[in-house]
Amino acid sequence: MFFKNGQGNLAHPWQTVINGGYGAGKVLADNIGGSPVPGLHADGRPAAFFRGTDNALWHVWETTKSGYGNWTGPAALGGTLSGDPAVATDARGRLQVFFRGTDGHLWVVRQRDANDNVWESPRNIVQNVGGDPVVGTNADGRLEVFFRGTDNALWHLPQTDDYNGWATLSSLGGTLTGNPAVARAADARPATFHWGGGHLWVNEQTIVNGTDWSAWEQIAQDIGGEPVVGSDGHGRLDVFLHGTPRRLAHRPDVRPAGSGIRYVPLTPALWPEGPAGQRLQQVLAVGGVIADRAGHVHLRPAGQWRGQ
Repeated sequence: MFFKNGQGNLAHPWQTVINGGYGAGKVLADNIGGSPVPGLHADGRPAAFFRGTDNALWHVWETTKSGYGNWTGPAALGGTLSGDPAVATDARGRLQVFFRGTDGHLWVVRQRDANDNVWESPRNIVQNVGGDPVVGTNADGRLEVFFRGTDNALWHLPQTDDYNGWATLSSLGGTLTGNPAVARAADARPATFHWGGGHLWVNEQTIVNGTDWSAWEQIAQDIGGEPVVGSDGHGRLDVFLHGTPRRLAHRPDVRPAGSGIRYVPLTPALWPEGPAGQRLQQVLAVGGVIADRAGHVHLRPAGQWRGQ
């Protein structure tokens, strides 16, 4: 786990035993500018990427696999970020990091080779984006980048079949209020989710590795923030979001694999108001599926952090 602590430093606690609790961990970098985003090398070593106080992209990485506590960095990768990056490992095992620059354009930085400590220079791949990118993976391993455009529609850019370039930029429509979320379901088709007009919307790739996408479907009304999506141990998606009034709610996907997205009714008040009227401030992340197939939901009510 990585997070920016109250002193503005990059903190990294980790499980002390499998399926067990977390130790105190350690600080990996002082005085960072944005929230850290995790990545994974092809050999299984974790890394964390973040915007520095100089607005450049920085990273730290584990020196040896399973060498808990043995980290290198921080080291700068260049660029000038306006928000938080998105990270993915491509089909060739290279980490690729995407970010919106202060110039409003979409940039990518990638490893020269899998597990390499050498990185290429930042490269501009899209002009004039409206929000921070998110990145998904197709069944064949091609990355696909999604972002809110300056027209507030959802746009996407898939990798080419050789995994080295980028195909045609195109719009998926919709009217986004914030940044989207993307996840891959059990049948390996990406699905995207966004907050628009106060409601939750979803669309999905119509065939595995295809270029066509379904029409937008509204699956929840009256939500108060950007969705976060995770997957349970069976590959079913589970969407978490702000309900109203700012309580955690979620929509689990109840489909069998390959049968299309179908969601049960919205489950409200998983994070009820506290005795002092404390309300949910942010859904941070969903993940960390463990042996009992339960996921961890990391939340931020006003003034503190909490995991469910």
